[in-house]
Amino acid sequence: NGRFHYIGFDTETRPKFHKGGEEHPPALMQLATGTTAYLFRLKYQGMNQKSKHDGVMTKSLLQLLSDPDIIKVGIGIHKDVKDLRRVYGKSCCGDGTSFLDLEPVVKVRWPRVERPGLRNLTATVLQWKLSKAQQKKNWEVKRLTTAMEAYAAADAWVALDLLAAIVR
Repeated sequence: NGRFHYIGFDTETRPKFHKGGEEHPPALMQLATGTTAYLFRLKYQGMNQKSKHDGVMTKSLLQLLSDPDIIKVGIGIHKDVKDLRRVYGKSCCGDGTSFLDLEPVVKVRWPRVERPGLRNLTATVLQWKLSKAQQKKNWEVKRLTTAMEAYAAADAWVALDLLAAIVR
């Protein structure tokens, strides 16, 4: 039917370097199939935003995020869902049950894995090096660098590879 049953999912947010104050909204959302990663700029410097709901969070994208038949896969994914709901409302991401956090699944499958973050899981389970050098960058910059785009795409893609390793 051409539909995907699982897609990689992640968001990137401008980091906060001090305690207190309001959290920044997600600046980038990444979705990945087995062959393609899609990067959606949700917020960036100079963006024409009359309200926080303007931009790329279209009705179709909201439907995809809420579709219970398409499982969105990632690490620490429920914080991303919470952050999206804070900005786009409670109906964003449906009831949340179509979001699969791989961290607890990995702990069951490989109980000796001590640090179940994405970089460590990628190294331990897949034997790949996933650089996190771009993680603390300002994701609200007007133009993402090629390195930032590659990092963001990899973050969503690798979740699908981890899922495949878990079910093997």
